[in-house]
Amino acid sequence: MSSGNNTDSGNNSSGAATIDWKRVASPNPLEQVEDSLEWVAEQEAQRKAKEEAKKKAKEDAQKRAKFQAWWQAKSERKVREKAEAKVATEAMRVHIVQNAAQGVKPKPKQCQAASKGRARPKETEDEEKSDEGEEGTDGRSDEDAEGEDTDE
Repeated sequence: MSSGNNTDSGNNSSGAATIDWKRVASPNPLEQVEDSLEWVAEQEAQRKAKEEAKKKAKEDAQKRAKFQAWWQAKSERKVREKAEAKVATEAMRVHIVQNAAQGVKPKPKQCQAASKGRARPKETEDEEKSDEGEEGTDGRSDEDAEGEDTDE
């Protein structure tokens, strides 16, 4: 016997302890294909995940940009409206001062209904004021008199 590394010694002639080195050195081709398919599937899943993340980040950036543009436009509009209100207020003050300098008295404020476009004609208001003091000739209101007519 030549060396001690020989696994095929005379004591183990049954072959139970022998190793088939050809089988160990070259793995099963089906396992290799399955492993490579798994690796490709993992790579594809990672690539898709990266693409989805990029797509979502891009959409989020677009939404953020749109919201920022809307917010800025809203802020600019508010500033512009505030400036216009200041200009209008100042113009009104100047107008009042000019009228006061000319001796024109300011007009009294109208009631809220008139400011909403529901003002009543002056004749109607005058008629109602004169009617309030007068009741029927017998001291009863018109409503009482109308109620009597229906009973008869």
